[in-house]
Amino acid sequence: MSHLFVSNLAFASLFLLTACDRKPAAVTTDVPWNASITYGTMTDSRDELVYKTVRIGKQTWLAQNLNFAGAGNAEAGVWNNRNADSGAKYGRLYRWSDAMGLDKSTTTTTWGGSDLKHQGVCPVGWHLPSDKDWSLLTDTILAPSKAGRDLKSSTGWFPNGTGSGNGSDASGFRALPGGNLAAAFEVTGENAAFWSATEGFADYAWFRIIYNGSSLVHRFCSSKTYGFSVRCLQN
Repeated sequence: MSHLFVSNLAFASLFLLTACDRKPAAVTTDVPWNASITYGTMTDSRDELVYKTVRIGKQTWLAQNLNFAGAGNAEAGVWNNRNADSGAKYGRLYRWSDAMGLDKSTTTTTWGGSDLKHQGVCPVGWHLPSDKDWSLLTDTILAPSKAGRDLKSSTGWFPNGTGSGNGSDASGFRALPGGNLAAAFEVTGENAAFWSATEGFADYAWFRIIYNGSSLVHRFCSSKTYGFSVRCLQN
């Protein structure tokens, strides 16, 4: 493992495991949509939830975090702090095996399957984006130096000490700071973390995270046991 890779993991862990004593941001549903963007809609036939969709470059994304709870008795994901109001705004946090729709044994063992258009927990016709899918969005379609700012919602983020922490939402992606689940639930307001379908090691997988104090989208490899948001990409 390279020194850079180790430092990246340490950097990710630092942000994911701090500020546990912070009070969560108030749950509201008034985060505005970008009025200059033409959104589509998609109805998930599994639970009839309706999502907005957005075209960014040649990719079509859900413009909201997935909130699918699983089929039958097989629960998938959890709301932050197990709060339904939080779930209505931020969707659910999924461990990697749930996001991928795989057996929980893949949390600690190599799956080894293809990350190409892997449906996972996403609706039919959609898939969990691969590491390459994310890189296309953040490094090619958008300018890497400001991809985080262009993806972040225009309100709802904690101030970062030098500014509001909010983004421009120029892309219409409307990334909300839904927090994550590490050793415990992390507060909303500070970051938005999204799984990819790409493994790093047996017990690690690649993800993207956006912070309130940065205009970048950061790429890290994290323990598959963490709970992150899911944004589905159309096939």
